[in-house]
Amino acid sequence: MRCLPFVLALTLTSSLVSAQDNQLYKNAQIYTMDETKPWADSMIVQGEKILAVGRENELRNFGPFQSETDLKNKFVMPGIHDNHTHPIGSGVEYAECMLYDAENVEHLLEIIKKCNDELPAGTLWLRGSGWTIYLFENGAKPHKDMLDKISTTRPMALMSGDGHSYWANSAALKLAKLTPETKDPVDGHLGRDEQGQLTGMLYEGALSFLDSVIPPRTLEQRLAGLKKALSFMREAGITSFKDAYVTQEELETYVALDREGGLTATAHLSLYADTKLELNQINKFQVWKKNYSSAKIHINTVKIYMDGVLEDQTAALLKPYVGSTEAGEILWSKSKLRKFAVMVDKAGFQMHFHAIGDAAIRTALDVIELAQTKNGKLGHRHEISHLQLIHPQDWSRFKKLDVSAVFSPLWAMDDEVISQYTAPLIGPLRAKWIYPMGSVAKAGGRMAFGSDWSVTSMNPLEGIEVALTRTPLEAQTPSRWLIRERLDLKTALMGYTVGGAYATFSEQIAGSLSPGKRADFIILDKNPFKVTPMKIGEIKIIATYHLGKLLN
Repeated sequence: MRCLPFVLALTLTSSLVSAQDNQLYKNAQIYTMDETKPWADSMIVQGEKILAVGRENELRNFGPFQSETDLKNKFVMPGIHDNHTHPIGSGVEYAECMLYDAENVEHLLEIIKKCNDELPAGTLWLRGSGWTIYLFENGAKPHKDMLDKISTTRPMALMSGDGHSYWANSAALKLAKLTPETKDPVDGHLGRDEQGQLTGMLYEGALSFLDSVIPPRTLEQRLAGLKKALSFMREAGITSFKDAYVTQEELETYVALDREGGLTATAHLSLYADTKLELNQINKFQVWKKNYSSAKIHINTVKIYMDGVLEDQTAALLKPYVGSTEAGEILWSKSKLRKFAVMVDKAGFQMHFHAIGDAAIRTALDVIELAQTKNGKLGHRHEISHLQLIHPQDWSRFKKLDVSAVFSPLWAMDDEVISQYTAPLIGPLRAKWIYPMGSVAKAGGRMAFGSDWSVTSMNPLEGIEVALTRTPLEAQTPSRWLIRERLDLKTALMGYTVGGAYATFSEQIAGSLSPGKRADFIILDKNPFKVTPMKIGEIKIIATYHLGKLLN
């Protein structure tokens, strides 16, 4: 990340500071996100916290200052909170076979072959990720035969870009002991052709068939992945985040890096609830929370998968997909989900749901309401993420139940994925309900935005641009696709700042640039309020501060 010469690193801790340690940042466009004083031109940082914001002449009484940094009219705002991301797994991908840049099926297979050829001798598995179903045209789908032409001896497991399916070759299926007679798990299925033969595709809960035989990533590999992710976060202005899928291995990774002093953002971790395990897994979560929490590691959320994705027709809908009698399924049995939700709420955890289809979203809202009815309103701040298709009757329920709507704004654009794949599967009426951010906001719902990286870019400015335009980043002119769902700039910025702080019970210490809060802030080269919405994604983040320290 490029560092400007006028930005000074702060190294003092709050326990050692005095008035002479105050750092003055002046001549800036400071957007505080604080309603009592939304704008300022100067800010004082003392150790890890903000001491004061306001006009320079007002702040001179806090001097003398250890340093005065002239920001030369740059734009300053609170650090970004990414409320749904996957740092460790996504970071590890960079050491494996990356398929995100494939332009078509032929190019995809070329990349896979190159990865296979370049693996060191003796490497058992080829692991990769990032391919998409959209590369396969005219109804074609990934098949094990395509991979078998590259290798029939080395097993291959290639995760889709959305993280909901594996594409495997025959060698991988053999190691996992999968045959046409293998029964589908309750929360997923194996791909089969018309004759019932396996195609090499594994969906949702069926991923565990391969996961059980693939050698686990080592602690060293996971640490390298997390460090890679944190370096990208620094460039993206992210000072706090929620890891939306955490197992014990990931917990151990965070703790190891924290002990090294290398955790350069505040981590809020969401513990993965396994549909195959008994309800008492909540007891394990309570032990993990006690044993792994720290000043920078916060564990108070449980991740619950409700359904899959629309493009695989595994998202759960209230009515069937177009041209089908199938509507997708909730991954939990109704009775088990209801009991588990009440237990999670009673145990003091927030629920963080993955829900794509309108039936999955409604069911998540229903069980949150059930938990509040059974346990009383305990002050929890439950969340539903992704929210691709929300029925209009449910827009107002986010406010009613105080549920944070965790959208990934970069998905809410009128691109080929929406027009050619998603909309035809649900029909023109339901296509009007895709990512209804504007409608949820108008109904008073809170929003906390997340990137779902590495599914899409973690750059928040690109997400903000799309939230305002509903138009692909590369487009030259704005579209009129669902313009009622566009957000204004203030609302979009709140989704990445105060919204995330609220969702993580951090609003008293983060989310805005206010006295007493953490000195988490970023410096932009342009003021987004003075840039046309379709250029916001081009703004550069030139410095990121976390707890008063410049992150290099």
